[in-house]
Amino acid sequence: MTRPSTIKDIAEKAGVSKGAAWAAMKEQQHSIRMSPSTRERVRKVAAELNYRPNILARSLKHQKSYLIGFNFNVNCNLWHHAIHIINGIQELCNAHDYSIVVYLSSNVEDEYQNLQKAVERRLDGLLTIPMLTDGRHNRDEYHRISREIMPVVQVCYPLCPDLPCICHDFRYLAKHATEYLIDRGHRHIALVTFDNYCDPEEGLTSFEHHKGYLEAMSSANLDASVFPHGSCVENVHVADDAYAIAEKILHTLPPLTAVVASSNSAAFGLVRRWEELGVRVPDDISIIGCANDLDVPACLTPDLTGFKAKFDYIGQQAVKLCLQLAKPSAPKQIRLKLEIHEGKTVRDALSKHNS
Repeated sequence: MTRPSTIKDIAEKAGVSKGAAWAAMKEQQHSIRMSPSTRERVRKVAAELNYRPNILARSLKHQKSYLIGFNFNVNCNLWHHAIHIINGIQELCNAHDYSIVVYLSSNVEDEYQNLQKAVERRLDGLLTIPMLTDGRHNRDEYHRISREIMPVVQVCYPLCPDLPCICHDFRYLAKHATEYLIDRGHRHIALVTFDNYCDPEEGLTSFEHHKGYLEAMSSANLDASVFPHGSCVENVHVADDAYAIAEKILHTLPPLTAVVASSNSAAFGLVRRWEELGVRVPDDISIIGCANDLDVPACLTPDLTGFKAKFDYIGQQAVKLCLQLAKPSAPKQIRLKLEIHEGKTVRDALSKHNS
């Protein structure tokens, strides 16, 4: 078996020091200066020798694994965007010479076992979409790992308020969506959300959506109207649940002119049922989605007015946050405020009445 080439082999053949050979192979900035021609010569030699970095040797030298874990909750309603989140994580990992280890959890027991595997593998950091099922969670274990072993960053869902997290500003999104409808002349606006919206833990995102909606309605001196549907953080049948209450929404007095939906899934469920009932969107009723949890081709549904989340960006920032945690100035919480995508499901209420 042929012995793998080393940095020393490259340095000798290229006529440079080992330090210069190492620097020439790196993409990141470093203190060693060299001409572009020297860098190119070193890399050409490395290609000729079929050089591959010795990850194990580097890990032993620096006492780091150069691995970042990502624990993904397969039951959450973000599975449509998992590939985008992972793509963002991978992009930043590549930029910093890290590799990603993905763990899939379908229940809190799976998640606990995956956390132990991450610890045993001596990862340099852990990103996670934490699980919460019927009041059961691994919050204490996340705290222990973060305190004693490695940085932990929550992605999209802040189960542990005192641990770093990158997610959307749920309250802002609902408030912004409601104000958008008010500015377009709507006065009878309902919120469609999960039925755990009064629970700040079990219904964390819907709780924040509800607060944002109420803030906007209260500021405009408008009466609030909430229509809850099936709950659970891990609900994968949101569209069906919203579909089931769509007709009830139409019977409200005074008649509603617009709806804020906590998720795109719920919005699509409502639109589907209204179409069956002959109710036109947005001619008869407008709707806006607050969470880009589901992408559906425009040829199958109306172009939904709502927020376009950048899940690649979330993955990138999660890695960046994880790698910066050792720095005193590193942010601990990142809440993303998105701009509204103006689709085809909202129209001006005033122009409707004047037409």
